[in-house]
Formats: sequence, C-alpha cells, structure tokens
Amino acid sequence: MAGLQGFTGIEWYDAALRVFLGLLMGMIVGVERERAGRPAGMRTQGLVALGSAMYTVVSIGFHGQGVDPSRIAAQIVTGIGFLGAGTILRHGNILQGLTTAASVWVSAAIGMACGLGWYPMAAIGTVLTFGTMSLVRPLESRIRKVERTFVVQMWVRGEQAGPVEAMRAMQAVGAKVQNVEFHPTGTPERTRAVLTVMLKPGMHLEDVLRVAQGVEGVTDVAAGEVED
Repeated sequence: MAGLQGFTGIEWYDAALRVFLGLLMGMIVGVERERAGRPAGMRTQGLVALGSAMYTVVSIGFHGQGVDPSRIAAQIVTGIGFLGAGTILRHGNILQGLTTAASVWVSAAIGMACGLGWYPMAAIGTVLTFGTMSLVRPLESRIRKVERTFVVQMWVRGEQAGPVEAMRAMQAVGAKVQNVEFHPTGTPERTRAVLTVMLKPGMHLEDVLRVAQGVEGVTDVAAGEVED
C-alpha cells in the first residue's frame, strides 16, 4: 500500500508502529506512578507519549508542504508543560507532584523519539526514566536524614476544638504542625481537618497518629507522606 495520501516519506504501517511503541513505552513509564497512587499513571503517560508520537509523525508526513516540523515539536513541549503543571498540588507551603510533572514531560520526549523512528533513544529514555523513579526512591530514603513531611487527615465530632487539641498533642511529642485546613463534610456535627506535619529523623508516624487519635472528639485519623 502506498504512503498515506498527502504524506511524504512514511508508510502507514511505519506510522502505526511508531505511535504504538510510543503508547507502550509511555505506559511503562507510568507503571511506577500508578503503583505510587499518583494522578498521572499508566493511561495518562501512555496517552501523552501516544499523542506526542502522532503529532511528530504528522509533522514528518507533511514536511515540505508548508509545515515546519520544528514548530510542531515546540508546541508539544509547551503543551506538555501546561499538562504537567496540573499535576502539582500544594499543601500549605509544601509542593507535591514535581516528579509526576517531570515524568509527563519525559513521556512526551519518549513519544517524540518514537514518532521520529529513533527507537534506541526512546528505549533508553524509557529504561532510564523507569529506573530512576523505581530504584532511586529507596536510595533517597537511606541517604535522606532530614525531616519528613506528612499530610494528616482527621475527622472530628462537634466543634473544631478537636484538631487544635490534637495539634497541641502532636507538638508535645516533637512533631511540627505547619498548616491546618478545615473542610466541611456535609454533616454539621462532623468536621474534617487536614494538617501538614513534619517529623524529625527517628520519629515514627504511628506514635504521632496514636497521640492524635487519643484526643477527645477525634473519630478517625489517616496520613500519607508528601512525596514528589
């Protein structure tokens, strides 16, 4: 079968292979984010790489017909920057999601490499990205001897005095509470509070949560570490 109508220098099966490999490699990058419960998992990363590969293939196909491929590539980079920014969350003065945003950016680059037919570079980028996000995290935990940051959620009956008392109790055992936010639950007699808590090296989150759970009026407590 001849090349796609209006396209030059690329066959349909070659184009299909490029976008398929872009999707596959993007999904591989998203495996680690999926396991970590981050918003940009396998589907998002795969679609980012797929879209980047498709745009690149289209730019190549129309090369010489008044379309500048470099302009399309530049627009991919700009557009992915906005998408990545949407994955960054803020808890008080703590930023979360920077690694996820970076991974979306890299997935776009992998997709562009697939779209160009530069499969070795795309494969190398996929392996390096997956390895960095999966293998470097344990190493970071070993060498990081600094305070860790957690987002603690607690549900309280009645007035909002419960979270304040819980905050004082956590501070009494050495935890630092940086930010407190109150959120309605739809039930007047029940309030949800979100606290940003920092723990010194050697402190255990379970001990701090046990102290907060023991405060009168606090019915439930949950926490998660703030990660990139």
